[in-house]
Amino acid sequence: MNITEEDRQKIIKWIQAKASPGLRCFVCGDGKMAIDSVAAMTVSIDVHTGRIDYMNGYPMIPLICPNCAHTIWFNTNIMGLKPE
Repeated sequence: MNITEEDRQKIIKWIQAKASPGLRCFVCGDGKMAIDSVAAMTVSIDVHTGRIDYMNGYPMIPLICPNCAHTIWFNTNIMGLKPE
């Protein structure tokens, strides 16, 4: 899922509404977190067999610290940005 400018604005508003004021990187303390242009997908694992299910997971948006590269993941389903 590519992130459009409209999606980016929705993500920014959602993070501003939900995150602590002045969100900073947990690792280095930098305050300039960046939204990547592509969403990623997690995979699920069957806890009984250890098998990976590549077709089942959650779409995620990475919020990346440009200073130290620490990445925070947000679930797009919860944000209201469900892939088509």
